[in-house]
Amino acid sequence: MEDVVRLSFACARAIAAMEPALAGVPGVQWQILGGADGDYLRGLTPNGVKIRLVPRAARFGAEIFFPIGPGWTRFTDEQKRAFVEWTKTQLLAAIAASDVRDEA
Repeated sequence: MEDVVRLSFACARAIAAMEPALAGVPGVQWQILGGADGDYLRGLTPNGVKIRLVPRAARFGAEIFFPIGPGWTRFTDEQKRAFVEWTKTQLLAAIAASDVRDEA
């Protein structure tokens, strides 16, 4: 499994409205950041996984970056799959995301 996993999803909430809902999900620290394409949410877990929720044309993207640098424990493929499943069933559910799709 890759070290970067991309999902897309539909959601009626704007980025700013997602942050309070995500604050109730334990284990991830969230902050709204600005980028060239507008605001996005960045989440960081204690074990170094970064999650970006970014607006796209008609949908949102969820990008999961597993740590690969020195000082971080590498995730096994099984751990990565479990984290992606948790993202789909817990994290994205907290913001009422729908039509979640794996991106190639």
